[in-house]
Amino acid sequence: MVYILSRLLHGVFVLLGVSVVVFGLTWLTGDPASVLLPLSTPPDQVEVFRHNMGLDQPIPVQYAAFLGRAVHGGLWRVVPPPYVGLAIGPGAPARDPAADGVRRCCSPSS
Repeated sequence: MVYILSRLLHGVFVLLGVSVVVFGLTWLTGDPASVLLPLSTPPDQVEVFRHNMGLDQPIPVQYAAFLGRAVHGGLWRVVPPPYVGLAIGPGAPARDPAADGVRRCCSPSS
């Protein structure tokens, strides 16, 4: 029983260590907002993005929110829907690369 509890405790420390490394990697390239948004994004929209993503909060607050999202399974929500258009570009056509490959591969020749 003691062995199982010690292994569980070590597992918790390993998970916390991995979470610190993963969280730190988001800041390794600089400001995450500048990485996620195109270079042509106006500064006022960058500030709104930082505020909405919580990047204007102190690092410990951001880490606590990161852990909360990890526990609740919300890490997949990287870019909220209003900013998807900014990241892709306005007027970009909706495409499905997999369907394009199937069309090229399997469409009858005319």
